[in-house]
Amino acid sequence: MFRTKILAAALTAATMLPLAAGASTLNPASNISNGGSYDMLSGPFFYGETFRNADAAGFRDFTFTNSNIAAMNLILTTATVNALAEKFSGGISFTWLTSGLNLIVAQSATVFAGTLNNMIGAGSSDTLRIAYGDPMDRVMGHKGHATFNVNLDASPVPLPAGGLLLAGALAGIAALRRRKSL
Repeated sequence: MFRTKILAAALTAATMLPLAAGASTLNPASNISNGGSYDMLSGPFFYGETFRNADAAGFRDFTFTNSNIAAMNLILTTATVNALAEKFSGGISFTWLTSGLNLIVAQSATVFAGTLNNMIGAGSSDTLRIAYGDPMDRVMGHKGHATFNVNLDASPVPLPAGGLLLAGALAGIAALRRRKSL
């Protein structure tokens, strides 16, 4: 009876082992999570994830909003990405869904580092989607696993006061006309 319980416990532990080995690991420094919505003005943001070869292809979505109340302000959002793309079947893509800007990292790119900029208007939002192929281990004894991380930072960009420029130009034209008529 006691041996049966030990055998059952060992069998249960053995069946759970592949599940634990296949789970992706979120970088503890990440301050955003998949499916979350964030105010760009409260950044910077970081997300990092490491996968095992038992994980499946998928995507991660992060929505960012420009809560700036000044209607004439844009936010330049810079996503700095680092990836071991060779470890994802089909590579990885980083896409801003609303603006359509994207960065596709082919599987042939061993290690990749780059930036993807986007402008988000006041009161607007955009979603950064990271889509990746099946994680896999590389042959040739390379250590590590399929991984990517993203650093996001925002810089407010005030637009010129177009109304004041237009008013100044019209006043200058009016002054020139008046001078010609005298």
